[in-house]
Amino acid sequence: QHFSIFFKNIWSSVFFSSFFSAISSGIINNIPTSFSLSSIFFNITTTLDASIHQATAFGLVLGTNLGALFSPVGALATILWVTLIRQKGYNIKIKDFIPLGILVGTISIIVGCIFVGLEIMIF
Repeated sequence: QHFSIFFKNIWSSVFFSSFFSAISSGIINNIPTSFSLSSIFFNITTTLDASIHQATAFGLVLGTNLGALFSPVGALATILWVTLIRQKGYNIKIKDFIPLGILVGTISIIVGCIFVGLEIMIF
């Protein structure tokens, strides 16, 4: 219930759920993050306004997918990509991957959150 303070309006809901799930995806992978946070966020927002519930759900989808950019373990596709390029003789260092991934991922999540928030407000 400590998370409930972040679900006061559309904007705080979409930004919090996006960034929290993105960070979690970068640490433990996007699939377990999706499973665990979807039930937690659902339980928190189920009694709130439908627009907040919807913003949280879209934020979770946005964050778990784009959060995979944050680290090489963020998604199975990235893990496979790193494995394949290593087999081809290329070596991507984690210290090079993570800063670029965080930059690109953060910008993408911010833009995505803005579009999701505007869409929910307009429609």
